[in-house]
Amino acid sequence: MGPGPPRAPDIVGGRSAWRPLVFWPKVAATWFDTVKAPEKQLVWFEHSGRIPMTEEPGKFLVSLVRYARPIGEKAGDLAW
Repeated sequence: MGPGPPRAPDIVGGRSAWRPLVFWPKVAATWFDTVKAPEKQLVWFEHSGRIPMTEEPGKFLVSLVRYARPIGEKAGDLAW
């Protein structure tokens, strides 16, 4: 990470990732709850495993635009 304001974590995860199925979501949610950040958002992809960007591309794109893009706008760091 380079210099600049602290970044808010944006986490995406498929509920069907890893085995047993309940392990990964519980670990991710528990860890996410411990993160201290000015903004944060945990997005679950109910119909995805390890690659939600290809398994639910529409929801993935909407999530980036809704949650990650505003952070980039605030930081003045947008490529588009």
